[in-house]
Amino acid sequence: MSASQLIAEAMQQVGSPESIRQDLEEFRESALALSSDHPRLIDEYREEWVAVHRGEVVAHGRTMAAVLKQVDAAGLPRSKIVVRFITEDPRTLIL
Repeated sequence: MSASQLIAEAMQQVGSPESIRQDLEEFRESALALSSDHPRLIDEYREEWVAVHRGEVVAHGRTMAAVLKQVDAAGLPRSKIVVRFITEDPRTLIL
């Protein structure tokens, strides 16, 4: 397989530069909403899981399974949402 064929195949799998830019912008909006709106989110969704898509809360619930069920019911792609547990306590995740 030639280099140009490999590049073309990779572009098919990843998407065009424009679609990648758009996906990153949507992720940025969602991540920003989770961080900058955290005090408001604590007031509204304390001790709940929250799903954000394009900077807006689209689902929330006591379990991640419940939130993902709402996301699926709304027809939103799981790959384009950001999910976070809202709590006052800071948590450190080691992956």
